[in-house]
Amino acid sequence: EGGGGGPLYAVIANAVERGVSEQTVALLLLFPLIAAMVAFSRQVVGLVGFGMLVPVLVTAAFLSTGITAGLILFVVIAVAATLARLVLKRVHLPYLPRMAVLVWAISLAVLGLLVVSPSLSLEQMTGLGIFPILLMVMLAESYVEAGITRTWQTAAMMTAETIGIALVGYFMVSSAILQSFVLSNPEWSVVLILLMDVMVGTYKGLRLMEVWRFRKLI
Repeated sequence: EGGGGGPLYAVIANAVERGVSEQTVALLLLFPLIAAMVAFSRQVVGLVGFGMLVPVLVTAAFLSTGITAGLILFVVIAVAATLARLVLKRVHLPYLPRMAVLVWAISLAVLGLLVVSPSLSLEQMTGLGIFPILLMVMLAESYVEAGITRTWQTAAMMTAETIGIALVGYFMVSSAILQSFVLSNPEWSVVLILLMDVMVGTYKGLRLMEVWRFRKLI
């Protein structure tokens, strides 16, 4: 790819020639952009979601499964976790055994999904690996924990915001134009993303969600 010829570009080009995956390098350069976007959505827009790490990991899961399979997988995991949680409310178990039962229920639900997916013409589900399943389990665990410590309405909103952020990240990272740019100009990519982080960090104004909420007063 014709690049700027900087030292980082030369190092990456040499690594790719030696067998390092070009797509993996592009994703590593773009994941900080997702983190910057998560920070922007929290600091400037006012979305909550589940922190920094979960949206980034869910983006990685979507990259592995595709959007349709990823959403189906999450819905199955979330339903299994919710039903298991409702049953466990009647059984007084300590935290870790309770979470172990949740993992048991989720594992059986995902296994059931994989078994019936060929009959339901869900071919994209049959090739699922354990990696995206574990990432979606993390999201489901955050959803259940938010439902326990806050309200289920708040948990549902935070989950929807997290998935929305992850979908935006998915479209950003899977963009061939962005991948080509970061591979051709890695130095510029690293510097620009760092500047974005600093700019987001210096923002002290009202969040956009607050502007909308208090628009009549403003």
